[in-house]
Amino acid sequence: MNPEFQRNLWLEYSYRRAVFMAVSLGLIFLLSNFTFGTFALRTSAEYAFYAIAVIWGARNAAQAVVGEIQDRTWDGQRLSSLSPFAMTWGKLLGATSHAWVGGLLCILVLVWTAFRQGGAVAAMGDLSYYLMIGLMAQSVALFASLLAVRRRQTHSRLDVFFYQIAGLIAAWGVWWAWQVVSAGGVFGGAFEFDELRWWGMSIDASRFYLVSLLIFLFWAFIGCLRLMRLELSMQNTPIVWSVFVAFMVFYFAGQQGPENLARFGIEVPAVVLPLLFACITAAGLTYVAVFAEPKDLVLYRWLAKSFKARNIYAFWSRLQGWMIAYVATLILGVALALTLATNPPEILGFEFLGVSAIISALGLLTRDIAIFLFFPLLSGSKRGEAPAIITLVMLYNVAPQLAGTTGVGVFFYPFGGDLGLMGPLIAWGEAALMWFVLYRVAGKNLLPNGAENIPVNAQPERK
Repeated sequence: MNPEFQRNLWLEYSYRRAVFMAVSLGLIFLLSNFTFGTFALRTSAEYAFYAIAVIWGARNAAQAVVGEIQDRTWDGQRLSSLSPFAMTWGKLLGATSHAWVGGLLCILVLVWTAFRQGGAVAAMGDLSYYLMIGLMAQSVALFASLLAVRRRQTHSRLDVFFYQIAGLIAAWGVWWAWQVVSAGGVFGGAFEFDELRWWGMSIDASRFYLVSLLIFLFWAFIGCLRLMRLELSMQNTPIVWSVFVAFMVFYFAGQQGPENLARFGIEVPAVVLPLLFACITAAGLTYVAVFAEPKDLVLYRWLAKSFKARNIYAFWSRLQGWMIAYVATLILGVALALTLATNPPEILGFEFLGVSAIISALGLLTRDIAIFLFFPLLSGSKRGEAPAIITLVMLYNVAPQLAGTTGVGVFFYPFGGDLGLMGPLIAWGEAALMWFVLYRVAGKNLLPNGAENIPVNAQPERK
């Protein structure tokens, strides 16, 4: 047995706690069934599952590594001979083992009621859904805590609560998508739509959802595994992140076909929407990555040295995720702009997209990346990304409202067909100015004295 999993079982699971959990849930289920019938039995089991496996399980997963750090036992575990894979699933399933005792009892009731109502297919659907929503919440909570550990953040109870919230947000996304696919579950009757179009193929909606959920759960575990590798002093290459970016772009671009929007009276060329949603997905991943990844000046110094020495493989092997997602956004954005130049769509008689708007959006993204890098790279800065978030809120929300009709609002939203080339010039001018300021403030430390002696083939130091 995995030693880490066994160790967490010893800490979390006991015969007395398991009996108490089973008796408590049994009394609740019996009271619900005898008082209000099968529907109440199913409802109580569902709410109990969300409380135990999702909410409580996410909390335990968020504390799996953070608790070791607080107890000063994590450094010893990092020196053990366990592989990152064994450490990851041992923490994920071991720390949540007691929560899964209650969760599995709830699933038994849910599957039994689903089988009575809708047969074996409905029972298998419920089994898959509830298992994966619990695992998704726990995996994302563990991922958030590992990401904070990687960024060397403090780990108070409030911090753990935020890691738990990240898992609950993921679980809410799973639940919301399930509500869209199924009208009230097995007791609600037929699906709201039996099929959907994905890359021109007609696919059963419920099966597509369950397969998608399984794939995203796999990616959540891979994210935990990669962060665990870094914690165990192993190097990650950008290959997995590049594959993830490509998958996300392909997945979301395929779902948003013109057929799905025809019911709303939206008519666009077939090639435009896939490119548009691919570009939006890549841009979203860029924002997430530049916010989440540590702003490591030593790493940037090493990358600059590798690029200057034309050591392409060494330079590529240490690229951060936001850099790869940003390049993908630029490529997709240029492809979208070229497509729009020959196929300008209109929605309900109004201009919706244009080449100027796409190029301006790319410029604002470039500016925002510099803003995210600026504050953490300031000398002596310890406030992380909070000032960058406040700055972006001011630029996108507060400042435009204050500008009103004074005519300077175009500097905050340089979009619109009447601007022509002025919109891209404003957006990219702001980006150039922000990167110039970033270089003047932090760039002078990019290649300090003695940087020429850093071996290009050496691994970059970590703060």
